Amino acid sequence: MTLIDRVRQALQVDEGQAEKGVGLLLLAIRFTVDPATFSRVKELVPEAESAMGRSLMSSAAPARTGELSAMVGAKAMLNGLKTAGYRDDQLPALAQLVFGEIRDVVGEKAIDGIVSQAPALRSFSQ
Repeated sequence: MTLIDRVRQALQVDEGQAEKGVGLLLLAIRFTVDPATFSRVKELVPEAESAMGRSLMSSAAPARTGELSAMVGAKAMLNGLKTAGYRDDQLPALAQLVFGEIRDVVGEKAIDGIVSQAPALRSFSQ
């Protein structure tokens, strides 16, 4: 079962919404870690490129491109998640699923950096 499938099942969202949510969180990680570490993330999450691409090409990316959106910071990421159809009460579970999958590779510091800027992602078990 892929990460996208687990998000779909746990949050009762469709595949497109799951891809957008996973993609936006992975874009945030991409700008937080070095390229070698992100390559390891893509090994753990084979659908990473597809999910990030989906979030870039959709209305979930509030700026002209998702990469610009990700660079703007946590507020743009949270707006993208809401545009993708996520409710506030779903964000901690989404973060738990995505960050739980990659925590051992990216480390707590990278995840804590994102969550500290986007407290709506907080409240997930470590």
